[in-house]
Amino acid sequence: MDRPNLLKPPPEEVLRTVRIGASCESREIGFLKAIIDSYEGLAALRAGEGRIGRVELWVSPDQVDFLKQVLASVADQVSLTMEDDYDQGETSPDC
Repeated sequence: MDRPNLLKPPPEEVLRTVRIGASCESREIGFLKAIIDSYEGLAALRAGEGRIGRVELWVSPDQVDFLKQVLASVADQVSLTMEDDYDQGETSPDC
């Protein structure tokens, strides 16, 4: 039986990440992160410029529509504005 080579990196298509820029009130970032984190594996929220409310959502291409549904469901609780153009299919530098 052949054993898989665990040291071989996964195919590049597995590493694709869509990066969606957004902004919200800086005091809402913690709540937004908790919502995103409650859907384990859905997306990662980065708040590099959190003090001004600028965040970035990293999500798998096949999860973008579901992420948008989740964000729409909390729209009355979080004043989130998503950028119209976002990076579709960058290979994540963390991988």
